[in-house]
Amino acid sequence: MKINLYLGFQRPIIQGNKKCIYINADMEPTFPRANKIYTATSTVPIQPIYEDIFICKEALKICQNFEVFRDEAMKVYKNLKTIKGDLFFEDIVADPKDWTKLYLRWYNEIDPIGEKMCPRSAAIIKSMPRVRIAMFSVLRPGAKILPHAGPYRGCLRLHMGLITPNSDDCFISIGDRRYSWRDGHVVLLDDTYTHYVQNNTNKHRVILFCDIDRPMNFLGRLTHEIMISSVCKHTTRQNSG
Repeated sequence: MKINLYLGFQRPIIQGNKKCIYINADMEPTFPRANKIYTATSTVPIQPIYEDIFICKEALKICQNFEVFRDEAMKVYKNLKTIKGDLFFEDIVADPKDWTKLYLRWYNEIDPIGEKMCPRSAAIIKSMPRVRIAMFSVLRPGAKILPHAGPYRGCLRLHMGLITPNSDDCFISIGDRRYSWRDGHVVLLDDTYTHYVQNNTNKHRVILFCDIDRPMNFLGRLTHEIMISSVCKHTTRQNSG
């Protein structure tokens, strides 16, 4: 199936001739029907933040390998490429230098550049097929990410602090909650809630950022797999540029 994928004001990202998917400029969900299924079939509550990482076995494994991720991120985080301009990250950061990234996986594919730069981290991610996206995410001092909402509820977003200010002045505000990163601490989020980020410190914030399959019953998992196989594989990211 060929797909037209549009972002913002219907600017084409991937061209085809069969079907169009819209990512609305006003941040309305891209997949409303699928998201309703995920909401109804989720085996964990629908809420902005989950600090109980036992709901997701992948979160436990990631937490147990904190030192591997931290040590490899330490070697590369000052020389990464901007995330601004990537799909879903077009207009949510003002200065391209504020937010940089290194992709380790994008929808089941291990990124070859990420694997070369951080082989041990990539190997850990590769061992967990339910981790659909993984990257090192870096905010420089003073950086701000503008309010936005993710389009897709089929995954939970994981953040693990790697090299952080360890300060309440560096935080994510999501729904009616606020969370500040700490080195080695893991949190799970539902990024379909409106959220924004501020690093009001003089230090970089480096985290591991992952999307992991939401715990759901059979119908939810089936819907999610169909979406992953038919839609998400047509989206792309690059570590270059």
